[in-house]
Amino acid sequence: MNISEVKKPVGDRKKKISNLAKIFFGVIIVLTFFSKSFYSWTLPKVRAESIGSGSLTKEIMGEGIIEAKDRVEHYVSVRGRIKDIKVSPGDEVKKGQVIMIIDKGELEKELERSDIELSELKLQYEGIISDKEINSVNSYEKKLKELEEDLALKEQDYLVYKALYEKGAESRSAYEAKEREYNSAKSQLDSLQKDFELQQQNSSRDVESAKLAIAKKELDIRDIREEIDNCTIVAPSDGIIKEINFKKGMMPDDSVPAYILDNMTGGFEIEVDLNSQLCEYINLGDEVQIRIKNRGNMSIDGEIKAISDKKGDHNRKTVAVDLGQADLLGGEAGELYLKKKIGSYDIIVPRSAIGKDSDGEYVFVLDEREGPLGKEYSVSRCKVTVGDSDNSYIGILSGLLGNEKVVVYSNKNLYDGSSVILDK
Repeated sequence: MNISEVKKPVGDRKKKISNLAKIFFGVIIVLTFFSKSFYSWTLPKVRAESIGSGSLTKEIMGEGIIEAKDRVEHYVSVRGRIKDIKVSPGDEVKKGQVIMIIDKGELEKELERSDIELSELKLQYEGIISDKEINSVNSYEKKLKELEEDLALKEQDYLVYKALYEKGAESRSAYEAKEREYNSAKSQLDSLQKDFELQQQNSSRDVESAKLAIAKKELDIRDIREEIDNCTIVAPSDGIIKEINFKKGMMPDDSVPAYILDNMTGGFEIEVDLNSQLCEYINLGDEVQIRIKNRGNMSIDGEIKAISDKKGDHNRKTVAVDLGQADLLGGEAGELYLKKKIGSYDIIVPRSAIGKDSDGEYVFVLDEREGPLGKEYSVSRCKVTVGDSDNSYIGILSGLLGNEKVVVYSNKNLYDGSSVILDK
């Protein structure tokens, strides 16, 4: 065996060792790469934005139905069934135009009966007056004259017997008898006068009662005549009929309007229900836009004229907007839109960056550092104090310096110190 034959196995062995070493280091590199990639796959993916200063603008929107400001709701108090209806919902009417007719047949019969009853009451009244002025007075005067004459005679006898008694020419018993006769006649006269006065008072009450009965019946007749006149219901102004709530032959319910009419000459308005917190940014007199959905998104200007609490819901308010003399019909669906600046802040962040828990509001700030294999990222939880907000941003009062980047999106829950990767 020569030297060359000995060296050949040694060279092959070295070559194999070299190849094995290359494979080993290659595997180490590959495992290192894939382990980093696998680790990265388990980390939350986040997006972050730089923060800055700026103004906040509140966009306020709400929906409602446009109505005429001058809306007439007519309630029927007339007793009778509907005889005819002359219009339909959507019809345009003129002032004085007949809308519906109520059957007045029963009312006319009632009026006739009441007229007869009034005539009877007047006859009764005349009879009372006649009795008072003729029969009662004449009877009293006749009886009064008789008693006065009798009293005069008895008084004369009494005085004569008194004088004779005082002279001793007449007995005491005879004198006292004449005195009793005189006093009795005087008492009868006084009683007659009192009875007559009482009779006159009673007669006066009868007269007043008869007058009141006549006056009451006259009022009843006037009311019936008014009801008959109201059987023909006419439009109080030009406008559009929005509702007819009864049909021919029905008896109207006075708790429901027989018809609703919108007087378009008085202009239009819209009422929109809004969250009470949004209403804090609204003032009377603010100008708003109203978009009309079923009129090709036509936009008209309006002015806020009233803000009131919504009945039954303390979390919402009703905002009334005056639309003036707009080219509308009423009944259109409208959308209120108001864009209003609400303040400037040194630091504002996107709304999506703000989190909230039992400790209050917070943001996650993105931290960046150089690692063995390149840039590495983590987040820090920072408690903040917030101010106003609009649809996109929130003002920050404290907690940030202004040069940070805040997380606005994460596909997993974050914690203080969480390692993350940036979602490109």
